[in-house]
Amino acid sequence: MIQQVIQRTMGQSDAALWLNLSVRQVKRLTRAIGQDGAQGAVCRRWGVPGNRRIALAVRDQFVTLVREHYSDFGPTLACEYLAAQHGYSGSAETLRTWMIQAGLWKAKRTRLRRIHSPRERRSRLGELVQLDGSPHAWFEQRAPQCCLIAFIDDAGGELLQACFYPVESTRAYLHSLQCYVGKHGRPLALYSDRHSIFTKHDPEDPTPTQFERAVGELNIESIVAYSPQVKGRVERAFQTLQDRLVKALGLAAISTA
Repeated sequence: MIQQVIQRTMGQSDAALWLNLSVRQVKRLTRAIGQDGAQGAVCRRWGVPGNRRIALAVRDQFVTLVREHYSDFGPTLACEYLAAQHGYSGSAETLRTWMIQAGLWKAKRTRLRRIHSPRERRSRLGELVQLDGSPHAWFEQRAPQCCLIAFIDDAGGELLQACFYPVESTRAYLHSLQCYVGKHGRPLALYSDRHSIFTKHDPEDPTPTQFERAVGELNIESIVAYSPQVKGRVERAFQTLQDRLVKALGLAAISTA
């Protein structure tokens, strides 16, 4: 096309239309190819570092910090700590590239996820609260495994109550519920899984569990979920906490609740 423009067998505006370029760009290409041949179509800055490129010394400085202090962190979390503690001002994507080049991070393959129909959120704070417990090595090797019990509001997804307990038990849930009610008031409904703490599985035994009796005395509706996806907000919260909270506790060398 540019050769036809140079030979004056095609107009610049027609070439711009065919090449989906501006007339100004066609003029530039015509002039460059007329002077340097086909090489003129190649940008002169190809392979030349950009003017805004971060200096290699700066890159090495932050990569070293990641290797020494945040080697098991993901790029986004490492970026947050570097910005707060070490004055990093770049983006998480820049840090991700550096970590991949240094062998500190391996890009994860995206996998197809099963799509579940979303449940509409409640409109007000306290209408529905999702609760669950997560037994996990929260303090890694510094202490025995324990259970984190959390209360997540369904309307805004806020973490309203969380506390560590030695095991997931009725006493632990009742204490956590007492702390929640004392601080935030009585919720209208609680959304839990079908753990034996919350409901009995024997259809011939109508006796409520201790937790059901306590919730009933407070006039709180108890709703049990039949799949983890239904109470996905608290499930996703635990996924985040098992990554971020564990690392934060490790950096602070905290070993007790």
